[in-house]
Amino acid sequence: MDTKFLDCFGYISIAFSIIPLLVGFICIKTIKSYLVPLFLIVFISACVEIISRIIANIYENNFPILHIYTGIEFSLIFVFYMLFYKQYYKFKILYLILPVFYVVTYIDYKVNGLNEMDSFSVTVESAFFIITSLLSFFFIIRHLIFENILNMPFFWINSGILIYFSGNILLFIFSNSFIKSEIKTFLILWAIIHSLLNIIYNSLICIGFSKSRIK
Repeated sequence: MDTKFLDCFGYISIAFSIIPLLVGFICIKTIKSYLVPLFLIVFISACVEIISRIIANIYENNFPILHIYTGIEFSLIFVFYMLFYKQYYKFKILYLILPVFYVVTYIDYKVNGLNEMDSFSVTVESAFFIITSLLSFFFIIRHLIFENILNMPFFWINSGILIYFSGNILLFIFSNSFIKSEIKTFLILWAIIHSLLNIIYNSLICIGFSKSRIK
């Protein structure tokens, strides 16, 4: 496959990581409560996308920065869900999930090191948020908490989280195996699957932010 096409697709994916940040700034006055962690993710993600691309072009290995980002991403998405459900339930004990995940990332670091992809951590993260997003859809449908679900930011963002992590989980699981044996195949799959899902994910976040302006 043409590497120029893959590079172009990768840069489009990076652009779509920046667009939600711009939309977020436009809607900054209405980004409150559970949307704040998502805005922080968008900001950090845009920075990480640019920095990791620069590092990859210079050193060919940007995995260390991705290890750090995984922990930040999990924490902020987790807080996003906790703040949303805070309106309906109080279960502070669930915050214990955070240190458990940090233990997972430490184990991943001991097993894979920083020069390989944190496949174990991102797989656990993906499985957790796939389950969480599905349960969230079940919750909002069963309890009918929104008059018009399509006007609610949570619906669009939760959809993005489900699509992104469910679409990428197999790629995450087998990432290190592919990198060691079929690096070209991995790069093609990453450029197509991950980039496409990243574009969809960030597009849905944009819609979510824009829906925050509806009263």
